[in-house]
Amino acid sequence: MFKIESQEQWQEFWVRHTSNVMPVPPLPPVDFDQDMIVAIVDRFQPNGGYALEITDVLQIDDGLTVFATRKEPGPDCITPAVITHPVHIIRLASSDLQPVPEITTEKFSC
Repeated sequence: MFKIESQEQWQEFWVRHTSNVMPVPPLPPVDFDQDMIVAIVDRFQPNGGYALEITDVLQIDDGLTVFATRKEPGPDCITPAVITHPVHIIRLASSDLQPVPEITTEKFSC
């Protein structure tokens, strides 16, 4: 999980995130005086059937709990034979609280 609070951090993350994309999409503008970026990056996956989605963000105790769901293909699914690296990036109001990931896994049938 990444908490991005400055333009420099955002540019560094974006370069890594788009390193295998041609043409490279432009860096989305963010006003870091008001907002921050939270990104959940999954591990490399063996096929194109995986997805990652942030579903909610709640303040719990002294942190921001970032709820996300990893979707995995069931055994009968036909998926593209390509290594993927699921990621979900969101913009939130700036906060001093540290984001904490809470990731559940859901298998889906095809």
